[in-house]
Amino acid sequence: MNEFYEVIFYDGDTFFFRNRDNAFAFLRQAFLRNLNGKESTDYVKDALTQLNEFYEIDGLGKVRVTGFED
Repeated sequence: MNEFYEVIFYDGDTFFFRNRDNAFAFLRQAFLRNLNGKESTDYVKDALTQLNEFYEIDGLGKVRVTGFED
């Protein structure tokens, strides 16, 4: 079985990736681009930890692993 990764933003957009690292990097960069500069380093660190542990950033989106057969 093969896997692909969906980055699902809570605003309705979905993006597909073959590589796990690319999917996580995409969501991480989207989070960092949306910062307004007033967030604490603890807030940023907690959000990125949440992404690594739960495949999600509250209020932004999540990474979903989907399997398929060739």
